[in-house]
Amino acid sequence: MLALWTDPAERMYVRDFHVGSVPHMSDKELIRKELVSAFKLRTLYFKKKDALEYIVSALSGKDEQYRQRSVEILLNYLTKQNLTSAFLEIKTIASAVDICLRGTYFESDNLLQIIDVFDAPCIAYSDELRKITEVPKKSYYLSRSDDLSVALRRRYKLVQQRVVRTEGSNYSTFYAIEALLGNAKRVTGISVLATFHQFEGKKFFVTDLTGTMEVDITNATYADGLFFESGMYIFTGTYDHYLFLVDHVRLPTIESSKATREKFGRENLFGGSNPIAACFLTDLRVACLRQADAKIAILSDVFLDRNDVLRALHKLIMGFATCPPTAFIFIGNFCSRPEYHKSDELIYEGFKKLARIIDLQKAFYTKTDWIFVPGPEDPGLSQVLPRPGMDQEYFELMSEIPNVSFVTNPVRLQYANQEISICRADLIDKMCRNPIHVPENSPQIAANFCKTICSLGHMCPLPNSLQPIAFSLDHSLYMYPLPDLVIMADKFEKYIGEESDCIVANPGSFSRSNFDFFVYYPANRKIEQSYIDLDA
Repeated sequence: MLALWTDPAERMYVRDFHVGSVPHMSDKELIRKELVSAFKLRTLYFKKKDALEYIVSALSGKDEQYRQRSVEILLNYLTKQNLTSAFLEIKTIASAVDICLRGTYFESDNLLQIIDVFDAPCIAYSDELRKITEVPKKSYYLSRSDDLSVALRRRYKLVQQRVVRTEGSNYSTFYAIEALLGNAKRVTGISVLATFHQFEGKKFFVTDLTGTMEVDITNATYADGLFFESGMYIFTGTYDHYLFLVDHVRLPTIESSKATREKFGRENLFGGSNPIAACFLTDLRVACLRQADAKIAILSDVFLDRNDVLRALHKLIMGFATCPPTAFIFIGNFCSRPEYHKSDELIYEGFKKLARIIDLQKAFYTKTDWIFVPGPEDPGLSQVLPRPGMDQEYFELMSEIPNVSFVTNPVRLQYANQEISICRADLIDKMCRNPIHVPENSPQIAANFCKTICSLGHMCPLPNSLQPIAFSLDHSLYMYPLPDLVIMADKFEKYIGEESDCIVANPGSFSRSNFDFFVYYPANRKIEQSYIDLDA
């Protein structure tokens, strides 16, 4: 049986900035020579010597690895700007150095930036460069024949490079499936990083980039996590004549964002206008701490066709009027009866009523963002992730309200120096429907779900039969490096978990509960659980 992935042409040529040891040449002379060469390859030149010397002074005294990364970040930033000339002046260079290398980037007074996932960078691990690079994005939404293999291969490589580093000396026990299939002997105490599949009735198989082999999981034990078909796990056991007898199954080791960036540098892999990752921007970090009272209100399953929900929203918006949040995030579904043939009309009327409620209080919310994330049963390409924002007609209803955004699902936000990812999908129920192994009680299920998606670095690692994905945009569902906050809005009960400094939370269903919602405080990275009492 063949492996699921082919080797796609997915590498992007990136010029490495290398400072070697050349005799009779000072440190600054070396930097000048390499800078001129590196910039020339991008068809960029220094108009005057002062522009070149500005970068030289910024890089002098730094180690080789820092120089390599810094020049690459500078070049990537400059080539994305609308430069009027290839000859760079000191003003342009100084601005680029301050932004990219000194972390003094402050775009506006508004600390909240909304990032459309369709514009998010597409990243992949390069074996040649041994680093994560940005690769060209697909220009279409619906997947083509080779998109599945490319997406699964990239997912695997991102996890594999992390396993190689985090396992350390233990990685010597890992085998490629191809190597095992070519071995006629019994091999014990081995591990395989592979995805799990069930074919041909009750037979189970695991697959990596090199091949597929049958496994026997009858006597296997399981570490913490949710284990389901298409998930990527570390299988440990004995190989014996084309059959892998599994003793233990566990998740790949989770890696914090800090550890990832220590390995791969400061470049922004999340998206947005900043050329380097938000966590490195000193001004934004200070601004976040100064805004100690800043908060973001998050509600999911906001059924706008129900009068009690609209009353609760009215009370919520009136209650926050004296201390407005930075943003209200309303997450679908927006209708309690999606199967009703006139559900579109119900949602339209619901948004019209919500617009009136907000309009009555809008004088208090001049600096508040109103963000609407579509749910799986809202109008549009509902079942496919990622999905575009809701139709223009809903935006027109809100035209009198400032700072309204109908965003994609998932969506990414940057608040000051923090990265926030939000997704609406009923994943826990689907993961537990046909599992290999799952904990029995709900608290463990929620905690293990958090651990699983952080380990796999993906918001939706389910098979396409359970959750359709546009594989041409699979990168929009990545959680790598781990964001500061991930909101996985689900009809499952509310929970708050944390893995390697990444908070994963589900506010639960606003309309199916006591109007429960979350309030996130970025300054101290805490979530407050709240609810609306209509009788109070």
